[in-house]
Order: sequence, then C-alpha cells, then structure tokens
Amino acid sequence: AAAAEAAKAVVPAAPARPDDGARPQSPSGGAERLLPCSACGVRVPEGRGLRDGERFFCSETCRKAGR
Repeated sequence: AAAAEAAKAVVPAAPARPDDGARPQSPSGGAERLLPCSACGVRVPEGRGLRDGERFFCSETCRKAGR
C-alpha cells in the first residue's frame, strides 16, 4: 500500500482541459459552424478552413485540387 501511495505522488495528474468534448468556439463565443469542403466534402469548423471566393476548403491541398 505504501508503494502505491508513493507511485501516485511521483506521477503528476494531467491538467484538466475545460474544453474537452466541447464544440469548436467561434471568436464571439458561440459554437462554430461545420462547413463541407468543396473538393472532398469533409466538414470542418468554419474558422479552420479556407475560402476561395464563394467556395470553402478544408486545406490548401484541397483548395489547389478544387480549382
């Protein structure tokens, strides 16, 4: 039992993340919209994708492929 208590003292607990399981937040604090990529269809948070005119892409690779 003493060894188990010593092991607990040596291994620090991982810090709690208040956003675990939360939806991505927009700068205004609300939930961010998920938009489909115009090239591959993967849905990504609006703030993480790229716009090219009216089209939305999940990455620079898809933006180049979608031209």
